[in-house]
Amino acid sequence: MRTHQVPAGADGMALGRYIRRAYPMCDAAMLRRALARRDFKLDGVRLGERDAVRAGGELSCYIADEYLLGGPLEVVYRGARVAGVVKPAGLSCQRDAQGLGEDTLEARKSELFGEAYLVNRLYHFTGGVMPVALDAAVRDALLAEFRRHAVDKRYVCQVVGEPALRARLVNYAIKSADEAIVRVYDAPRPGALTMALEYELIGREVLAGGEVARLRVKLETGRTHQIRAQLSHAGLPVLGDDRYGDRAANRAHGATHQRLWCERVAFEGGEFAGLVLEAPAPF
Repeated sequence: MRTHQVPAGADGMALGRYIRRAYPMCDAAMLRRALARRDFKLDGVRLGERDAVRAGGELSCYIADEYLLGGPLEVVYRGARVAGVVKPAGLSCQRDAQGLGEDTLEARKSELFGEAYLVNRLYHFTGGVMPVALDAAVRDALLAEFRRHAVDKRYVCQVVGEPALRARLVNYAIKSADEAIVRVYDAPRPGALTMALEYELIGREVLAGGEVARLRVKLETGRTHQIRAQLSHAGLPVLGDDRYGDRAANRAHGATHQRLWCERVAFEGGEFAGLVLEAPAPF
């Protein structure tokens, strides 16, 4: 059982909708049963799925952590000052713009390590390995390594289309005003930022809707939505991507989740030179 204070951004939201936002990894079947049984109390009063939550109220969720959180956070490395964890796809690093998100990577690493710090981010639907600094001095050192591009991050993804065996893509990106989408261009234009990546074809697989390609991607720049937007522009949309991808192909393959994963983070300089964190993709 977990208890928390309902944030202001959730005021008046139906309980079922709120819980799915607050605990995105919650087992769907268990959540349906818990909502039907009214296994939630707001200030001691039981609520049903359509009942509204109230900002500032104390909400108790009577679901075991193994179902509410979808399992424990996987730790692939733990040293004296740095750890490596695996962020599941579908779990946000931090609360959203409305302040919603009781289950986030920030919350989980604090429960696991106490005072600890994330030094990079992965988008909500992108999973993979991430470093965690276990003290403030290491946080500052690792952030400096990221700023000077001394960290080698490798991603793996499944894409629709016909990629080359190897390629380097250079394009130009402009974010929309609300940063909801990135426009990619082949030539420079005012306000556009250069985006570059390299990929290699590492396999082909036959899924429900036919053949897809598996790529390993190395980023040279770190732009918003870069891999998804840039590969889509090249005619290689990431499978399961609803924003930049091919929705018809996603349906044909039954791909309800984005097939993009950070499989490797390697530090190339500084105090932690030689430290490599790895986690294989689950797809």
